[in-house]
This record gives sequence, C-alpha cells and structure tokens, in this order.
Amino acid sequence: MNTTLTLLYVIMENKMKGNNKKIQALIEKRLNLGIKKFKQEMPVGLYTPEDILEEVIDAMIYSAGQLLELIDKQKGANNGNSKTPQKEPI
Repeated sequence: MNTTLTLLYVIMENKMKGNNKKIQALIEKRLNLGIKKFKQEMPVGLYTPEDILEEVIDAMIYSAGQLLELIDKQKGANNGNSKTPQKEPI
C-alpha cells in the first residue's frame, strides 16, 4: 500500500477520534514505517541543522504544490462563484 493510501486509511480508521488523535496516529504510523524500513527507532543527534532545514523546505514545497492543486480544483468546482467568502492570498 502506498504512503498516501496508508495515511488515508489511518484517517478513515480514526474518523471517530478527535483531531489530536488523528495527528498522533499519523505520526505513529510514520515512526513505525521508519522502524520497519531502517530496523531502528529514530536516531537522536544524527542529523545536522542543514539536513533538517532541507527536509522542512522540501515539505513546504510538497505542501504548496498540493495546496495549489486543491485551490485549482475548488475554483473549478465553484467556477469562481463560491458563495463562501474567499480569503485574499497573502
């Protein structure tokens, strides 16, 4: 099962739980994947600040791309005539 489907499954599996529980489940699932893949828990002190910065920037880029896609889909579904007031982009 690919990562996206796994995350969707976790979300659906926990749909009756609160948001914090859903977030915890996603993090736990990701940590368990790391243990399975690398045969160890998350190492402490292994990564440099530069490594972490690169990962954060990558995550921001992936998130921005997904958000742009969702916004485009929403605009297409509403044909730009949403009854809900839209926030102006920053």
